[in-house]
Amino acid sequence: LLEHKGLDAVVIATPDHHHRDQLLAAVEADKDVYVETPLARTIEEGKELVEAVRRAKKVVQVGNQRHSGPHWRRCRDAIQSHDFGDLVWAKAWDTRSWVRKDPFAPPAWFDKGHAGQVDWPAFLGKAQKRPFNPVRYWSWRWFWDYAGGLMTDIGAHQLDLVQWLGGADAPKSVVANGGVYHFKHWETPDVVHGVWDYGRFAATFAVEFVNGADGVGAAFYGTRQTLICDADSEVRLYDTADKITPETKPAESWKVEPETPLHVKNWLACCDSRREPTAPIELGHRVVLSAHLANLSYRTGKKVHWDADRQEVIGG
Repeated sequence: LLEHKGLDAVVIATPDHHHRDQLLAAVEADKDVYVETPLARTIEEGKELVEAVRRAKKVVQVGNQRHSGPHWRRCRDAIQSHDFGDLVWAKAWDTRSWVRKDPFAPPAWFDKGHAGQVDWPAFLGKAQKRPFNPVRYWSWRWFWDYAGGLMTDIGAHQLDLVQWLGGADAPKSVVANGGVYHFKHWETPDVVHGVWDYGRFAATFAVEFVNGADGVGAAFYGTRQTLICDADSEVRLYDTADKITPETKPAESWKVEPETPLHVKNWLACCDSRREPTAPIELGHRVVLSAHLANLSYRTGKKVHWDADRQEVIGG
């Protein structure tokens, strides 16, 4: 594919454990790239990709599409304004119910005959060699060999909001907890919570696919104002730091618009203009780094500290 003379750019939408090699190959072949989140399966891979993309001087857009949503930029401006006061806490969540139907489970039509058509060694790539397993093939997101589970898959978007709107690049420390409580075939947790210390404010992120009652959203708490974002509908800004009741009227509210088409449009425009895209490689790395630190805490049972200057874990 990369040897095709008429090819200018590629979209990488493969499982996480293939992102590194495919992105490296693409930029080395002088192609621009749109790479889906999460950018990389490990912190080390992310560092390597940042260096490679900058060395190749290619246009790479990471699929952190929140950055192309004008509604989120308006949120950022509100949170960083004098009226908001000091941001002290950011809270993000993503809850969905897959109890009745798991869309990533092997489909009913998939049998031994179809399994013979799968190039299993190609799927594994550089991951640990294992016998073919249809659950791993279809549900790869929930196995440590190929991905980081809900924390990296969903955190790549919700932690992006926390860091971007809160004006932070990386946390000082993180601790996470959770477990596999329902989907027993998962290796990664089906319910997981994290707490990040960003120095100026704290952040919490909760994600689970067992009960969808809370939907998807984020909230930002300042010393003067409160911003509540329903990711599927609207944003509400309140002139209060006290309890919000059904009678409390927002000072402002605005709709959430589809941002993915805008994100792809931005990438294509940058491929033409050679300008920096909305979500460059460094941003994709910073966001998923915070998720990887949470997974490290979850898997070790320890609080993890991050040294931003040295770009390395210093404790936990």
